[in-house]
Amino acid sequence: MILIAAALLASFSFAATDTTAHKATRPSFDTTGLGAKLDSLKKANVALQAEHKAKIDSLVADRKAKDSAAFAKIPDSVKAKIDSARSAWKKLAIADTGARKEKVDSLKKVFDGKRDSAISKIKDTAVQNKIKAHLAEIDAHRAEIRAKIEAKKAEIKGKIEEIKAKKDAPVVPAK
Repeated sequence: MILIAAALLASFSFAATDTTAHKATRPSFDTTGLGAKLDSLKKANVALQAEHKAKIDSLVADRKAKDSAAFAKIPDSVKAKIDSARSAWKKLAIADTGARKEKVDSLKKVFDGKRDSAISKIKDTAVQNKIKAHLAEIDAHRAEIRAKIEAKKAEIKGKIEEIKAKKDAPVVPAK
């Protein structure tokens, strides 16, 4: 053990070293071709991006072709129903919220009727009652959320009216 320590100590050099030698022997880099190299790398990057974009565009085009081919296999009567339903929704203008609300309510009624008929087909009345109780909880929670939303809307409307009143109020100069 002592011999190892002595060997380590002997290998260390405690002589003062000259640090100026490193500065003199530092290699110099030729930066004259660096600008051209960067330009060629940028061009290669642009070319790669264009190539990747072309690949992605071809994949999207293939997907659209497959979707349109699948849509082409649908019978014309189903296509007409899909187009009429889509156009009916598009016809509902954003400003015409009353008609949109009526449409949504009619769809909800249809859905509720189908749901209720499916529940009535369940033979176990205990399961029917559990489902109906769960649906009642969901409806109560929805009503609670709607009330909170309406209260927040009323609060915001009040703030807007208050700001408008302050804006429209005549400015009285200070004396």
